[in-house]
Amino acid sequence: MKRASYFLVMLIILFLLTELFAFAAISIVQKQWFTYAGPRATRARLTGGPATKKAAQRYDFIANLRKAEIDAQEAHDVRLSSFKIGQEQRPVIAVQPDSEIRYHAIPIGKDGTLSFGIATNPATWNKDGDGVEFEVLVSDDESELTSLYTRYIDPKHVAKDRKWLDEGVDLGRYAGEYVTIVFRVGSGPENDRIADIAGWSTPRVEYGQRPTLRVQYAHHAIHPFVGYVANRTSAQEQNSFHGFLVKTEPADKYRSLDELAKVITHPSENDMIIVISGGSVATLFGHHGTRALIRDLRRSSAYIDKNIIFIIVGQGGYKQPQQLMGLTYLLSQDAHIDLVINLDGFNDIVLAAEDNVPKGVSPFFPRNWYVKVDSLSSPGMMSIVGEIWHLRLLRRRSAKVFATHPADYSVTMNLVWMCIDNAIKSRISHNHIELKQFRPETTSYTASGPPYRYVDDDTLREDLADFWTRCSLQMQKLCAANNIAYYHFLQPNQYVANSKTMNTEERRRAFRDDHPYREHVEQGYPLLIDAGKYLANNAVIFHDLTMIFSDVDEPLYIDDCCHVNQLGNDILAINIAKAILDNREQ
Repeated sequence: MKRASYFLVMLIILFLLTELFAFAAISIVQKQWFTYAGPRATRARLTGGPATKKAAQRYDFIANLRKAEIDAQEAHDVRLSSFKIGQEQRPVIAVQPDSEIRYHAIPIGKDGTLSFGIATNPATWNKDGDGVEFEVLVSDDESELTSLYTRYIDPKHVAKDRKWLDEGVDLGRYAGEYVTIVFRVGSGPENDRIADIAGWSTPRVEYGQRPTLRVQYAHHAIHPFVGYVANRTSAQEQNSFHGFLVKTEPADKYRSLDELAKVITHPSENDMIIVISGGSVATLFGHHGTRALIRDLRRSSAYIDKNIIFIIVGQGGYKQPQQLMGLTYLLSQDAHIDLVINLDGFNDIVLAAEDNVPKGVSPFFPRNWYVKVDSLSSPGMMSIVGEIWHLRLLRRRSAKVFATHPADYSVTMNLVWMCIDNAIKSRISHNHIELKQFRPETTSYTASGPPYRYVDDDTLREDLADFWTRCSLQMQKLCAANNIAYYHFLQPNQYVANSKTMNTEERRRAFRDDHPYREHVEQGYPLLIDAGKYLANNAVIFHDLTMIFSDVDEPLYIDDCCHVNQLGNDILAINIAKAILDNREQ
């Protein structure tokens, strides 16, 4: 009896020590103590069982602020607080411009909606300043960050902005995905931060059902003339003209799609329609650089009183002839365009060579065209997709097993489940990479286009540069025939030699010695620069922007591809506006 008691005590001690070790291990992995609820919350999102219904139906951004990635000038620029407007006091994430908050791996279920309120601190309404711009951006594993909401408010000068403004963003296109959501706050038209404190009130994702499995992505919709456009819901179509995003100042200036279309097709003398074309860099510039662009353009009397409307003819991956086709399509829809800003080059010389040619797809077809139109015709690709589906089912099943009692409350069992779940997630991630890199043995003409043969990589890049040049010349001729001012800008990139001095942090984030894009930039950009000189001698107003960041020490690049932060977009705007105004004076 004593021996049995002894063994029982030893088993209890061993169990407690194991639990203590597991608790410490989980805390170390999560980089924070007392995170025992973390694995259980993750299983809740995967299983959606009765005991986890609440966790599966809502994600609270205020409660999870400590898990977010924050980019701000000062540590205290983003903090938890509360604002009282009238008789209503709400908790907020208080943000000083220019700052952004990134939340990763947010589960989006069926009928997913992001809801939030916006306001500025009432204590600042009687102080100097010019308001703030709120913006929400979203991306999944396969897409660039896409701006789904933007609004500028200035309660200091606009009485109707002195209240809580409650908003909602439809996330239906991301159903079944885990996404990154970015809350960004920018400064006003004068780019000052004087007494501007913005507040995101009770931001949360809500949905009626837990995330469902999905492998195919729906952020792009096939378009018969430009390849693809953003896959917009009917609500998002409010700010769209034939599939292309329209940005106005203020953002809610037009109450309906019909009203917006009427201005674009029948503008008044006071309206000015500007097209921004290109890939993701141009698209993000359309979101984040237009305020600085308008500010600088209005230094000229020709623009000072104009009501400027931007049409963004671009998506992530756009390359010629999509810019040319987009412009043609807009004109065919009776758009009255005053000015075209074409900001491109990187995609044209890099993505065609890196993403299309190795897969037997014409370099002159849209990026990854075979995935969009022929993605499941290959047995090899179907096998990869099937394994991803199977692994997601396996992940959910393992979550259900470990969600049962008493395993659900055992720290050791939670640690075991974390190890299993991380192994499955790693395999899923590996398969996604394999899916991107898959090269089908055969593909249909619909997916590949006419065969393209080249002698070597240098010949390929020369062909791409020549094609880019011809498309720009055609855009210029089309614009000239329609009395449209055309400006072509070669976008900067960090892999152009001596184009940006980087500190340790920016280099770690934005520069990879072994990046597959690097060689294409180093070998291809000199061809684009030379082609730009040819364009400038043939009636195209062309500007090489590759060196505009060379004397900027502050971090600008936000990833190891090509994209820049708000300061980078402001610098682009300054240079683009200067080129437009200088040409007008001449």
